Amino acid sequence: MSDSLFVMLVDDDEDILRYYGSFLRANGVEVATVLSAEEALVSLERFKPELIIADVSMPGMSGYDLCRQVRALGHDDIPFLFCSAHGDLPERIEGLRAGADEYLVKPVDPEELLIKIRLHCQRNRRMLELARMARERTDLGVLSGSIAELKVPGVLQMFDFMSLTDARLTIEAPSLQAGEIFVSRGHVIHAQVGQISGKKAFCRMLDWEEGTFKLSRAFFVGDPTMDRPLQECLLEGVTQIDELRALRQMFEQRGDTLTVNEGMPSIRFQERTAHVMSLIREYQTIDSVLDASPLMDLEIMRIVLELVETGFVRVTWSVEAAAQGQRQ
Repeated sequence: MSDSLFVMLVDDDEDILRYYGSFLRANGVEVATVLSAEEALVSLERFKPELIIADVSMPGMSGYDLCRQVRALGHDDIPFLFCSAHGDLPERIEGLRAGADEYLVKPVDPEELLIKIRLHCQRNRRMLELARMARERTDLGVLSGSIAELKVPGVLQMFDFMSLTDARLTIEAPSLQAGEIFVSRGHVIHAQVGQISGKKAFCRMLDWEEGTFKLSRAFFVGDPTMDRPLQECLLEGVTQIDELRALRQMFEQRGDTLTVNEGMPSIRFQERTAHVMSLIREYQTIDSVLDASPLMDLEIMRIVLELVETGFVRVTWSVEAAAQGQRQ
């Protein structure tokens, strides 16, 4: 496979096209620049880029509609990135719902854009190569690879690329319990991480960034813990990852121990909030609370954040962690 990259830039701002186009060409990337979504669709009839980067707000057809059209035309194998000045969470979610692989917020450093292009293209090439290998084999034994290279959502996309009817994805992640996901006829029917199963286990694995995977034909024997379309599960999970990571980072910066503030006035909490409070009293660490509750990780993190902001829960460093920090 050739090392050269060919991308399409779609933006109604000619200065933006010249700026990024010139930088990318100077770094060995072939670039086609177009000024509208309509022009991009016409260009797709003549040539197929390896990746598309588009603005969102353009006269006529929006970037969102362009992405939907690209996917509707069957170009699921072209990574699609939005590059827009509209960077609030609703806009990013809308971009992912339209079928994009990533949403970048302007201004984007050209070096960062180049790195993103190379990563997406390398990952996509690897996925397509694995899919080709699988199609050429009369029986799919085991395909394996690195999660760091493809990411879990990318690996799950291979189910569609390979047209697999019944298959299992097994993931081994460092310092984490092994996980597995079963897909049958385009639906996720089971996910398991340790004692956690179903939707919670599926969403948790989407956030894993290191480890190895194995993809094989397999039937799930047992009662399904899920029964939802794979693409629907991916969209919902991916849109939650950013918020979940941000909340985890906030807690990790404040401390490693959760303590209920018993000096606060006694009030009647909603059932789910009271449930999380009882787990905090029992376990005192965010990871233990997440593992012990049947609630989704993001919902628990939101509840804990509200309890911290209202003063009902404190986040502090344990004696061991504080002592280690002083030694460092």
